[in-house]
Amino acid sequence: MINKTLVLIIVLIAILNFVKSSDLSYKKVHLVDSVELANGNTNYFFRGNQPTQTLANGTKVFPYEELVEFLRNSSLSEFGVKLPEQFYIIDIKLITGPLPNELPDLELEKNFFATNPTLGEFHTNQTWGDIIDPQFVPQNELEEYASTISTWSADKLPQRMRDYHNILLTERELPTVLYVHW
Repeated sequence: MINKTLVLIIVLIAILNFVKSSDLSYKKVHLVDSVELANGNTNYFFRGNQPTQTLANGTKVFPYEELVEFLRNSSLSEFGVKLPEQFYIIDIKLITGPLPNELPDLELEKNFFATNPTLGEFHTNQTWGDIIDPQFVPQNELEEYASTISTWSADKLPQRMRDYHNILLTERELPTVLYVHW
């Protein structure tokens, strides 16, 4: 008999393979955290969606100016936080494979920052998620799962959160915006 968990994983991967990312959306860009540093800079952590824009002819581009505008407007409207005139973006895409449908977006972001290294850098984090939805786990079991997450999470979330926190604490010449997205 085939393992039901294995079948579920294969089905989920197949579904994800056909999911297409949508263009950058202002409604999905949100400031999560900020840290004031000893050098006078403040670093910022944002979440959002895929920073692409599809032109009328179907070509996808990396909309740097639009992303910066969305970051500025979102932080100001949600928290009254005004971003500095210049900042360095660390763009982290959460990927599931990479799956074939993720490759064009990966190339787009990688190429943009390779061509414009003074504006930022691009990285990926493999992200599988979990089969079990925590909303359906009894409270007493949920606490046990949370306390042992480093032993069973394929995504290594405790380490990833430390890595993101360390990015926020790192002093650079320019303030840093960490932008994490699917």
